[in-house]
Amino acid sequence: MAVFRLPIRLIRERFGGDNFDDAGDWVDGWLRDRGERRYRIEYSFDAEHANPWFHAMVMQIDGLSDAVGEALRRGLAEEGLGD
Repeated sequence: MAVFRLPIRLIRERFGGDNFDDAGDWVDGWLRDRGERRYRIEYSFDAEHANPWFHAMVMQIDGLSDAVGEALRRGLAEEGLGD
């Protein structure tokens, strides 16, 4: 299972407000555009840190190869959603 932490501050910068669905839709679309069909995404939020800079939407994606997972990490960074 691949785990991706999308900082909430970056989601707000990229999609405006609390458009977490848009961030999830972007990832889903990115995967589908590359022919990925057999994966499952689970979402959660990590807001335990006192400093909101470190709050994140956590995406756990089951069914990705290592190569696709690394390509997605690069894609998230290019889209402004990764640190």
